[in-house]
Amino acid sequence: MVSLHKKLGYCYVTESKTGKFIYAHRVAAEELLKRGLLPGEVVHHINGNREDNSVSNLMVFKTQSDHVRYHNLKESQRETIQLEDGSYTCKEIHVRKNCPVCNELFIQKKEKQKYCSQYCTKKDQELLPINSEEDRIKLYKKVWDKPMTDVAKEYNVSDTAVKKKCIKYSIPFPRIGFWNKIKNNKLEGQFCPLLS
Repeated sequence: MVSLHKKLGYCYVTESKTGKFIYAHRVAAEELLKRGLLPGEVVHHINGNREDNSVSNLMVFKTQSDHVRYHNLKESQRETIQLEDGSYTCKEIHVRKNCPVCNELFIQKKEKQKYCSQYCTKKDQELLPINSEEDRIKLYKKVWDKPMTDVAKEYNVSDTAVKKKCIKYSIPFPRIGFWNKIKNNKLEGQFCPLLS
């Protein structure tokens, strides 16, 4: 008789002689591979339903690390490769990008990484110079005239670089959601003055 493990959510059968649990997904995976599961191999339910043990819903990962990598990485960041023995391995895909400052090709380690180094990040922030009070007033007017991302495009820098420059030179800027409220006519005339 098939039972459901209350804590784990897996279907299992109790072996009559030993009293051990035999999980249904592991038996189905062995049928799929036409061999016994090797130590360390992990059975994955493709649709996430642990009660669906149909062969079309199962994948066997070579190691627990492959299984964890499959869950932790986005689809665009991983490559799943089927091995000769029918099991799968999961590799991280390293995206290569050109740095907007030095134009060097680099491996993007984080999804939002834009620059190849801290040096280029600082160099990018220097593309937005504040050399006088006039520059400060000019930036203040721009950040209150349009969204930070648009100001950043105008200077060819990131919106984070614009925000950091505003903080460094005590330039007040709109908070997250400000432009959506303006767009939906829910906010009017709530601008912060520029202090000397």
